[in-house]
This record gives sequence, C-alpha cells and structure tokens, in this order.
Amino acid sequence: MTQTAPPNPFRPIGLNTPLGEFLNAAAAKQATPGGGSVTALVGALAASMGEMTINYSVDKKGLEAYQGELRPALVELTRARHCCSG
Repeated sequence: MTQTAPPNPFRPIGLNTPLGEFLNAAAAKQATPGGGSVTALVGALAASMGEMTINYSVDKKGLEAYQGELRPALVELTRARHCCSG
C-alpha cells in the first residue's frame, strides 16, 4: 500500500476539488472537511442516482401511468442535488 502525502491544509476544499483529493483530506488528521461536507457529497450522489433512474423512466413506454409521479420526483431530486452541492 502506498502512502500519499497529506493534503495541503491551506488549500480550500470546494466543488472544484478532485474527488481523490477530497477523500484524502477527509481521511487526514485535520478538522476539515468534516462530516457535514462528506454528508453533502453523499446526499448529492444519492440524488443524482435517483435522477438518473427517473430519467430512464420518464416518457418510457409502459410507464405512462406513473409520469405524474415521476416528473415531480425528478424536480425534487434535482433540487436536492443542487442543495447538497452548493
């Protein structure tokens, strides 16, 4: 197992931070990023997976009866993803 250098504590972690760098920073012995940032990332990922699933279902033959539920759910998941990601 190779050891990676600890993240630079003076570099801010944000939306443009590469995922590997974010994960290294989350694992490091430092205060940030903390549980809130990790939870926001997990929430944004969960919402995006829900969006992907619903995008496959919107306008799909055989699911016409559910379109009235799918479209509002898609809007809500998109809102949640944006809320979690900044």
